[in-house]
Amino acid sequence: VKTPVGQQGRLLRAAEEVRAHPGGAPGTETPSAPTLPGAPPAGSGDPAGAGAGEQAHRLLIAWLRDGDVQRFLQVNRYGGVLWFNHEAFEQLLDWMLTLAAVQIDADPDLGEAEAEARLEACRRLIARLREAEAESEYQVVKLIEAVQAPAP
Repeated sequence: VKTPVGQQGRLLRAAEEVRAHPGGAPGTETPSAPTLPGAPPAGSGDPAGAGAGEQAHRLLIAWLRDGDVQRFLQVNRYGGVLWFNHEAFEQLLDWMLTLAAVQIDADPDLGEAEAEARLEACRRLIARLREAEAESEYQVVKLIEAVQAPAP
């Protein structure tokens, strides 16, 4: 799936909105909310990754609330079911991880160990979203349910 130039700019703005308001609407931020692109705040979630499901759920909901992201993912209703495009979802995950890595690397205040820890947290978050997608049959509701389910 190629991203039209105009959509790339909107996705970057949407990504910044997710970073600024990771829980959805302004004023709903929590200290442990995900901040892709970027990284989860230091000390957020369970270091073993147990909180990845909750963070992935909040991030996914924030993305799905954004009309530009919905259009990019080609969310559509057919037969009473909301569907999304697999390739577009994979592209979104790849770009968000790339943006997170760039932002982490560009932060002069992060030491090497902290930067690697944040990047690993982002990788776990993206991996959780990929696992949920694999179980979703490309249906939005099943994607949301799968991301909320306990990790395998």
